[in-house]
Amino acid sequence: MMKMTKRESILIIILVSLVLSWIYYKFVYIPQSNKLYDLKNSEALYSQRLEEMNDNISLKDELNNTLTDLDSKISVISSKYFSDIKQEEIIYILSKFIQQSNINIPSISFSQFKNEKISDVDISIISAIIPFKGKYNQLANFLESINGYKKKIIINNINISNNEDGDIIGDIQLDFYSIPEEFSSQQNLITWNDNSDNTKENPFEIFPEYQYEITKEVFLENSKVSENNNTENYLITDNGIVGIEFGYSMVELESFEDADVRLISSPSGYRSSTSCVTNAKRGAYSLQVGYDFPQSDEKKTGYILLDNKNITISEAPNSIGIWIYSYKKSADSVNITLRASSGEAIIINLASNIDWTGWKLLEKQLPNDLSIYPLKVDNIFFEVNSSISEQLVLLLDSLSINYDTEITEDLKSVRINQSNHNNTYTSTNVNEEEFIYYEIQKGDTLFSITNKFLGDASYMDLLMQINNIYDKSKIKLGEVLKIPKQ
Repeated sequence: MMKMTKRESILIIILVSLVLSWIYYKFVYIPQSNKLYDLKNSEALYSQRLEEMNDNISLKDELNNTLTDLDSKISVISSKYFSDIKQEEIIYILSKFIQQSNINIPSISFSQFKNEKISDVDISIISAIIPFKGKYNQLANFLESINGYKKKIIINNINISNNEDGDIIGDIQLDFYSIPEEFSSQQNLITWNDNSDNTKENPFEIFPEYQYEITKEVFLENSKVSENNNTENYLITDNGIVGIEFGYSMVELESFEDADVRLISSPSGYRSSTSCVTNAKRGAYSLQVGYDFPQSDEKKTGYILLDNKNITISEAPNSIGIWIYSYKKSADSVNITLRASSGEAIIINLASNIDWTGWKLLEKQLPNDLSIYPLKVDNIFFEVNSSISEQLVLLLDSLSINYDTEITEDLKSVRINQSNHNNTYTSTNVNEEEFIYYEIQKGDTLFSITNKFLGDASYMDLLMQINNIYDKSKIKLGEVLKIPKQ
């Protein structure tokens, strides 16, 4: 066997070293270098993410501070608005204002809800129309209470005029805005409690503790007796409810004791409202109607539809009349539409303009042409003769027809019996010529009027019974009293 030389041994060692170096480089160094490179890249990536996370944490803290600040601002702003509009809560709030100001507000009527969109937020709005009567300082205190209330109540419109008593009268339109509940944490002002111990199955059944009776008896040949709480004498005949007055008979076609009427307007779409109020000329209630007419050059008309009530005038009366209460004077006209048997519409102008405040009887003669009868009452309508924005609020009571007839020949006796009055006034064959009429003047009292015309204050009870006065302290300036001649 050949012995390797020293040189060959060195070359073999070098070769083995090179092979081992290549193997190390190929299978150890290069993979480790790649791993190290990847780790450095990962480190850079994680460092970048860490910086982003730190930035996000700082931004989150800043956003939380901003959100807290915005929540505080939203809370302050939303506290000035209603989150949910409830009519009973509005009445509760306004009743406080009324008590504080001592102003006379006979009723409150509400419009339908309407929605507006402000910056993608749906806002609900309801309007309240409030007629008023009182002194100027009472109105000022009422408006100050509204302005100082913690929540926003917008005075959209106010109409003011004065009357003969020196008081101011008019109406106010208040707008109430509500924002969605997510913007507010408002608590309900009123909570309804269901206490079964204080309820009845029939809500119209009178409590046993409550005893009250007022009867009026009217005796007439071939008539049935009626019992009524009104301040008029009534009897029931086949033609309906008839009021006994001196010199003529009155048939009441519609008492307006409920709000069962429909309102429409021309052009259509205007807001309107109806309600029953206790400020009545006859009976317990009158009908309050309200129209909200915006500014427009178009002719505007508000209709009260009565065709569903089937009111028929079978024979030609002397006149037709209706009591209207106005809170302010205006150029608006009052009309009634009757439908003849042929279907022809007959329009009766009751008033060319509303030139009064308070109650007024509007009365007009009807056609004497018997061929058009029977007539049906179709509607009552108001024509607004103004292009400016206007809120028309009126009270209606006792739509009636009158017949000229001499009742006194058939009138046998009239008795007025009241459980809370000891005296009874009896009249036989009453003659209008036996009375004089006196308009109450400033400074008058029932005591002074009785002394002046009857010469003795002991006749005061008689005077109260004749004029249906149940509280001697509540006589009004301008009211007309019927006084027996001496």
